[in-house]
Amino acid sequence: MSDSGSTVGRIASALSNLDDSKAYDWSDPSEEALKTASFRDQVEERSWADADRQETRWFELLRDGVSRVLRRKELTEFHRVEVLMHLVPFCLSMHQLAMAWRALGRDENGSLVLDAGHGPGAVRELARQHLNQCSGAITAALMHRAGEMGYEELGTGRTAWRDGPRTFFTATMYAVGAVNAPTGRRFLAVRPALLETLVAAFVDGHIPFSTFTRDILCGRLGLVTDYPSAQAAGGFDLDRADLDENRRHLGTRLAGLGLLQEYSDATKMVGIVQ
Repeated sequence: MSDSGSTVGRIASALSNLDDSKAYDWSDPSEEALKTASFRDQVEERSWADADRQETRWFELLRDGVSRVLRRKELTEFHRVEVLMHLVPFCLSMHQLAMAWRALGRDENGSLVLDAGHGPGAVRELARQHLNQCSGAITAALMHRAGEMGYEELGTGRTAWRDGPRTFFTATMYAVGAVNAPTGRRFLAVRPALLETLVAAFVDGHIPFSTFTRDILCGRLGLVTDYPSAQAAGGFDLDRADLDENRRHLGTRLAGLGLLQEYSDATKMVGIVQ
């Protein structure tokens, strides 16, 4: 895909250039080395030394999503840029979480419950617990890696070095629409900005609503919003009625954004209107 010269083209070109670039060689200060290498400090370089540690599924999801967004002729250039500005940090945050789970020896592809409702309930409470588990995992993973690298003393004293990455995760997830609020009683949510981004980045044409929740949200992204997706993810301690209500609110939000079309035979299709 070539650079169109537009704003969107420049974003895609920059991402493409950095996607497979080599780290800067500190022994080669030439101008050419500076132009062609991505900058990583010495700590980052050590963390990337093992190829098995580098990629999570979110690398390929980001590549796939960016490619699909750039090919969407039904979106204006402004809208495509807006979607990319949500998609990139969302995938980056989820990659950060996956790497934290991996460092702790946990399943990095586990599923998270998202609340789509309009009030307190069992789904929202589990979404709150999942958010707390996510931020806790990032802190625990940092402590684990510090110990592995011989910096056990970081476990005492100031905590800013580990508070920053955890805050980055929650603040970024809020900014892209995956957390309900910047402060207070927070939980994993599915707000309009995130819905628009996920449909634009991962849905080809129009697909059944059930396929969207089960195969796209849950199957590809690990995000549980209704009973079928919860079953596909292995089940959660939630009543089916609560998950069905969450599904209903999700459909209402999609419809309000013009992303869900309902037909007389009760068929519901998700996609961007041409």
